[in-house]
Amino acid sequence: MKRYLTGLLLLFLPVFLYGQTYTVTVSAVPGEGGNVSGGGTYASGTIITVTATPNTGYDFVNWTDPVSLDTLSVSASIDTTVTSDISLVANFKIRSFNVSAAAIPEIGGSVADTGNFNYGTTATITATPNTGYDFVNW
Repeated sequence: MKRYLTGLLLLFLPVFLYGQTYTVTVSAVPGEGGNVSGGGTYASGTIITVTATPNTGYDFVNWTDPVSLDTLSVSASIDTTVTSDISLVANFKIRSFNVSAAAIPEIGGSVADTGNFNYGTTATITATPNTGYDFVNW
């Protein structure tokens, strides 16, 4: 009987020492927007930090709940106490830049294809001289 109780005690010892464990799932949208850390399996009551780090050309936007899409935080790094399974989505946005150009003098021609361009995009701006004018340089 003593041997049986000892074996039973050893079988349940990890549950008593560590309690319930929960899974923290973190993901990035879009996937190429950045990296996330802090996901894993944790004992109930553990305080964890989840962090979102944007890749070059992206900005961190917020953390959201993947089901309700509610915004949970606009901070890239958040601390939380694990009390249940958690899923968090780090949202990233690609940077965009406004490219503008003008013809000088205005009567000399026109410029086309300006506007907003995403990071990493090649912007091809076209200068068209009016009759009697030559394009000189940018």
